[in-house]
Amino acid sequence: CHRLDLDHRIAYVRPHKVDYYTSVADYTDIQVVGGTLAFPERRAEGRAVPSSSVVSARAIVTQRWFGYNSFRKGSGICFDSAELFLPDLQYETIASYIRVPHWSRQKLREEGLPWREGLHGACHALLNIVPLHVMCGRNDLGTQCDNPYDTRYRPERILVFDKHPGGVGLSTRVGSMFQELLERALELVSECPCIGEAGCPACIQYTGCVEYNSVIHKGASIRILECTVQEEKDVHGPLDGD
Repeated sequence: CHRLDLDHRIAYVRPHKVDYYTSVADYTDIQVVGGTLAFPERRAEGRAVPSSSVVSARAIVTQRWFGYNSFRKGSGICFDSAELFLPDLQYETIASYIRVPHWSRQKLREEGLPWREGLHGACHALLNIVPLHVMCGRNDLGTQCDNPYDTRYRPERILVFDKHPGGVGLSTRVGSMFQELLERALELVSECPCIGEAGCPACIQYTGCVEYNSVIHKGASIRILECTVQEEKDVHGPLDGD
């Protein structure tokens, strides 16, 4: 890249053969602003009860790029790092999320499973299952992805947001069927025959992950999905027809 036009968000580049590739160091913050139940109530035994604890809300998405690393092709050895000083990209959209039960942290700790990697993978599993139930493309929805250098606090939630400024209603649609989608995501990951900790593109790897699927763990993802699904059933009851 020999010139950046930040006003118009254009990078001018020249073709050149190199023996390395680069990986950006960045993060995306999703700040939820307010919110309401995505699917407020249903009838059960003649009374109205909450259908789910899922919340749909306005959210402010902030993307920040603070550097990149250069890696040799073949060996993957990092030989250079550089800082970036670019303006943040920020926009308002709509997000839907569900809280992961706090007690699941202790459960994973007892089993020797990583929390952050499991939560990241669980979010990916949800994104992978959504297109089978909601008409959307892989670039329409996003989640909060972790990078290996991030040490900030990670909210205990499984979240999806519209990647289009202002929102187009997709995350709200997902919110209305969140519990069902979580169960389908759990089935997807549990039944996937891959054996690696990092899973595969059929379960917890997501092609749209801005962090290149670098912080995920299949076993931990399964446990987090199990705990969240069980908490929803214990508090709100099973899905109609279960």
